[in-house]
Amino acid sequence: MAVDDVLDRLEAEGRKRRVERRAARHTPEAKEKRNRGRTQARRGYRAEKEIEARLERFGFRRVPLSGRLGGRYSGDLRREGSGVLTVLEVKRRQGGQKQLRAWLAQGGAQGLVLVPGGGDEPVAAMTLSTLERLLEEAGYLGGAGR
Repeated sequence: MAVDDVLDRLEAEGRKRRVERRAARHTPEAKEKRNRGRTQARRGYRAEKEIEARLERFGFRRVPLSGRLGGRYSGDLRREGSGVLTVLEVKRRQGGQKQLRAWLAQGGAQGLVLVPGGGDEPVAAMTLSTLERLLEEAGYLGGAGR
């Protein structure tokens, strides 16, 4: 077999593989997989904007691209008052808070403190309206700290 024949055959195989790969990228499954990350990012963005709209009067501002930048830009919402930086993460979970909401409903509680084992710091959870009320009562309106 001549060298030219081998090169022609290899070139044809390469062309065929490129066509197959290109076709595979345009299937509905591939398109859905490609868009999955974008859809989640858009949902996260909308959630951050919703929460920012509610907490803006207390001085919280959204940090654009906080998840990608990281480091000193980490945190979805930030507020600096009285020299103290408060950073909030916003998570949108469909049905992810069922257990937390059930615990909050026990006895009509407005807040929940989760005490982990192993000496880790307890975590507090409450509805956003409860947080807004507490911030308002503490005098955090207008974005200035006390």
